[in-house]
Amino acid sequence: MRDPEEVGGVGDALPMLEDVKMSYVKAYLLPDKTKASKRKTKVKKNSTNPFYNESLIYEIARSDMAYRTLQLSVWHYRHAKANLFLGEVLVPLADYRFSSTPIWRALQNRVSNFVSMCLNL
Repeated sequence: MRDPEEVGGVGDALPMLEDVKMSYVKAYLLPDKTKASKRKTKVKKNSTNPFYNESLIYEIARSDMAYRTLQLSVWHYRHAKANLFLGEVLVPLADYRFSSTPIWRALQNRVSNFVSMCLNL
């Protein structure tokens, strides 16, 4: 996980990383941000360095990959409170090369308006 000062958009509400012991990953297949596109892992408890060994499956035609992006965001789960955004990774599927080798990417600050950004390209 990243240093709290590097994570944008949550200000002073972000807990110190030692306190982030319950987290999960949320996925969307952009540009679709509907419930049908949403996938989530189970909440990983009691870990400041969680390992999400889960499959989040999407069925998509190879021809659709040219304009789809996988958005993976990590969230700090808080019971009875709003969950806190920790960071995200955007993976353009047009550039993705299928392989059994894991690809590691650093979490980034939130992209506030992905749809607008896509239209301006």
